[in-house]
Amino acid sequence: MSWRRRIADSAIFFELMKAAGFRVHHHGSCVYSFFKPDVLSPYLQSLLVLPPDVFKMSGLPQPSPAQHEEGSAKVMVGSSVFFSKHQELQRDMTVLLLQHLQGPTSSPSPKHIRILDALSGCGIRAIRYALEVPLVASVVANDVDADAASSIQQNILRNQVAHVIKPSRMDAIDCMRRTKNGGRYDVIDLDPFGPCASLLASAIATVSTGGLICATDTDMQTLLGKTSHAHAQCHAQYGAVPVTAAYGKELAIRIVVGAAAAMATACDRYIEPVLCTAVEFFVRVHFRVHDLPPQGGCVMPVKLSVVHQCIRCSFFRLRPLGKATGDSRDDGQDSSPTCPVCGGLLQVGGPLWTGPLQDKPTIMSMVANTSAASQSTPAFSVVRSISQEMLGDVDDLVLSISIPKLFRPYKGVVASVPSKFAFLKALTALGYAATSTHLDPTGTKTNAPLLVVYRVVVTWLHAHECLATSPILPSVLPLPTTDLTFPPRDSQNYPVAFAPRIKCLVDHTWHRPVAAQQTRTDDVRGHTWHVYESTFEAVVAVLAQSRAQDCVVLHGHRYVLPSSLHIPSGITVQGRPTAPHTTMVGQIVVKNSSHVTLRHLHIHCPAPLPSAAAPATGIEASKRPARFHPVLIASSFNVQLEQCTISCGRHAPVLACVGIVDGSTNVGLTTCAIHAGPQAGACVAGKSKVVVRDCTIDDVAGCGVDVQSGSEAYVVGTRVANCGKSGLFVHSFASLLLEDSHIDRNGMAAVEVTTQATAILRRNVLSRGKKGGLLVHSSGRVELAEANVVTKNALAGVDVRGVGSVAVIKHNHVCNGRASGVFVSDDGAVYLHDNAILGNKRAGIEAADAVVYRNGHDDASATAGNGIPELGDTRQPSARLEHG
Repeated sequence: MSWRRRIADSAIFFELMKAAGFRVHHHGSCVYSFFKPDVLSPYLQSLLVLPPDVFKMSGLPQPSPAQHEEGSAKVMVGSSVFFSKHQELQRDMTVLLLQHLQGPTSSPSPKHIRILDALSGCGIRAIRYALEVPLVASVVANDVDADAASSIQQNILRNQVAHVIKPSRMDAIDCMRRTKNGGRYDVIDLDPFGPCASLLASAIATVSTGGLICATDTDMQTLLGKTSHAHAQCHAQYGAVPVTAAYGKELAIRIVVGAAAAMATACDRYIEPVLCTAVEFFVRVHFRVHDLPPQGGCVMPVKLSVVHQCIRCSFFRLRPLGKATGDSRDDGQDSSPTCPVCGGLLQVGGPLWTGPLQDKPTIMSMVANTSAASQSTPAFSVVRSISQEMLGDVDDLVLSISIPKLFRPYKGVVASVPSKFAFLKALTALGYAATSTHLDPTGTKTNAPLLVVYRVVVTWLHAHECLATSPILPSVLPLPTTDLTFPPRDSQNYPVAFAPRIKCLVDHTWHRPVAAQQTRTDDVRGHTWHVYESTFEAVVAVLAQSRAQDCVVLHGHRYVLPSSLHIPSGITVQGRPTAPHTTMVGQIVVKNSSHVTLRHLHIHCPAPLPSAAAPATGIEASKRPARFHPVLIASSFNVQLEQCTISCGRHAPVLACVGIVDGSTNVGLTTCAIHAGPQAGACVAGKSKVVVRDCTIDDVAGCGVDVQSGSEAYVVGTRVANCGKSGLFVHSFASLLLEDSHIDRNGMAAVEVTTQATAILRRNVLSRGKKGGLLVHSSGRVELAEANVVTKNALAGVDVRGVGSVAVIKHNHVCNGRASGVFVSDDGAVYLHDNAILGNKRAGIEAADAVVYRNGHDDASATAGNGIPELGDTRQPSARLEHG
């Protein structure tokens, strides 16, 4: 059987196949093989992680499906079927909404409904609707993919819902259109991979009158409009242009809803938003669709506007499309293309929906009538946060203002900004409505004209005596308001008195643990090549002759690499074992290789030299050197860096000093030093796996270790210090295990966990972070932080904020911080068990609208010496949190 397969780890597979005695040929990233599939050992089969079409072509057995439990559903998910476990939050949210709409407290009385899951995948959403939503007559689980349709059928039988769910295999648009003339669906759920724009028109035209459409857009980057390409993409999909502003997430929601409203008008229908939000990387909207009244000439007004956003400051104004109304936030200004505050240009965005995004009675009723079991879910926390925005008799407020960004132009002349509480109180005192927003913890929404908002800003600047000495403040700023005063800074949030703190006097000096005995690789099995000539050509010539298990020893002092030096599989490259190590000036690349070792090397990337030639003009002058990783490990297996130093010159065109990307696994950095990088010290991306042991990473402009995109990092016995950003930054579904390390004096937090990433920390010292010790936000999760010392941080030692952010903190010593020891806010959740929280300037434990579970903190000695033991109000913890 002939098989040609292009795979990332082809070199590994080639070596294994050859060692097993098969006749194979390796060319580039392709493997040509002649074998019988049934003679492959289970070990070799386990190494193959291939798309399903390759298994079908090669005759190899399919990987076993993975079991997943969510809500009341239990499904098996094969590798060939799309399924995102990270979308559980939005599935929970829709189930919660449908449970309320179909519950006994709903008005009018609910009826039996028909549901279409148009892009069902493995069928988990349809199964949850059948099992968890009352009064469901039928659910159609549709997917055009054959493997998905088969998976849906199997999972229907597994959950015993065949009497409710009908599987379907056809195009989603065809599935919706076939019911237009009869038997329409009452609920249509659209959850594509990417934008939902191409599906909305069909759903709006075919859903029943008063029916509900639930749609997701996961392409948040396009809706945020960070690039010109994103602007073009958003306009092509939704007929709207985004602007870059602090209210980006809300604008993304309103663009999607505005496009849906325009589509409904074309079908003689109109929409009524019920529940709309943006969380993490997706926008989720729920809206009803109604028919226009039958009277001739009756057209419902579509609440669409364009926004004029200043490119320099936070000023914006809304211009309704069509007939002007009093809703226009024009501040009495003309339609000048310049900002009335700073004189900057105004960028035009939209059109966007300016009507309500939520159905207030529905949201309030959901919060009041949701069962206790459902109240423990992150989805309920989102709904509860939305309900808090609508407290009081205020109309729907459009677009928010970020207080830190509002004051950013004046950061050079003002030491602090008002708290959100103080700013809201100031706007309310002037007679305007003001509320917070669940989309931005620092944001506020108000119906006050923006010039009034800037009057509040100027009043704050006057109160802090900043205006007279500020050359950067524009002369066109409005005069301060005379009927407004700000309370003292220390009393803005809580009217409490703070006692002088009593510092912890325990010595928390970190000592690097004794390194475990490492397996020596000096006993090379192959041939040893010695290179005495300090030229790039000599090294390349020897590498071309070397074979697997050979060792290349470089005796020269300095090798200048005019191009990337590629290391083939099975090779050890070793420099001089005594200082100074052999220096390689340039880039070393290990790509599609395995069993490579780099030892005793100093890899250095210098800053670009100024050109002696005449300066370039035109396009050539705008070109910058392409950025690269001085050490790049891509699509490789078992690559070890031992006792190496990686450094960069100032302004060198470098990404991370070490880049580990594209699914590289079993990569190790042992006793290495990384310093002076223009960006990150080490970047682990593309579902790669790395072990960083007994290393030193310092003086880099970015974060010390950046773990992202589903990658895994184990960092032990390592010191990360003096980085411009967080010492360790774990995000985008990555995971970190940090043990026995010292993370010190970094520009942001010592460890930052965000966007669905997870971390475990044991026996570390997290000290002197400018943004705190451990920062968990945006649905990050610290599964366990145990026996750590968190000391002398500028902000909170442990800071957990945002919906879905959770931290389990056990047996830690949190002391001598310049703010609170533990700070939890904005629906974050923290589990505290037998910690010592001592000597913090503000509070031992501070909470603002969050869940805190305490065990072992009743003793006063556990929170001794802080400005105040506890500050703020906390909600009761969920049962799930209490049981860990």
